[in-house]
Amino acid sequence: MRKTKLVYNRIGITGSPGTGKKTVGKALADILHLEFVSINEFAIRNHYGSRENSEYVVDVRKLRGRIHTKARIVVGHLLPYLVPNKDLDLVVVLRCSPKLLRKRYSLRDYPEEKIIENIEAEMIGLIADKAAQVYSPSKLAEFDTSRTRPASIARRIVNIIKGKTAPSFGSIDWLTSSNYSAFSEMLHGKCNRFNTPKRITRFANRKARKSRY
Repeated sequence: MRKTKLVYNRIGITGSPGTGKKTVGKALADILHLEFVSINEFAIRNHYGSRENSEYVVDVRKLRGRIHTKARIVVGHLLPYLVPNKDLDLVVVLRCSPKLLRKRYSLRDYPEEKIIENIEAEMIGLIADKAAQVYSPSKLAEFDTSRTRPASIARRIVNIIKGKTAPSFGSIDWLTSSNYSAFSEMLHGKCNRFNTPKRITRFANRKARKSRY
């Protein structure tokens, strides 16, 4: 099988937990014949953090700049906190409906507090906003994975990489008047405990890490 001629070969994929980063990243790595790297798994394997109860807390300060990106697809919600602009050619931010995320988190047995924290983060676009602060606008692409299969998202990313389509970023907004009331109900009417870098360095229990998403 002939390899795809790449415009970019240092690709990052980020987004809230449950948005499909790992599944999309592996599908993209298969298409482009690039190495797939999970930030979470890299951190555990190389001891960049510590276990606290059922969570593994990543030491962002120690891990920052340690992940090589050449000929790799680097995936994780901590991407914009760890990998600088100069080390990536394309950054894909995956978004997903908070309503669907709640179902996925429940299947992962997330505690209610963690579910609410992650839904809040997605509603306000926490990771998308951080990516926009760190990476050049021309490098950013955003996809809604709520109703689109991971393989289809991967193919759309390939079209951007090959220069067939232009990337789009910033059009997804879960806080519009049509969405806000329904999503607010899931948070018990409160949306004021925004995630901090300290909170998002934590990823959930073993079952969650082995989850499909």
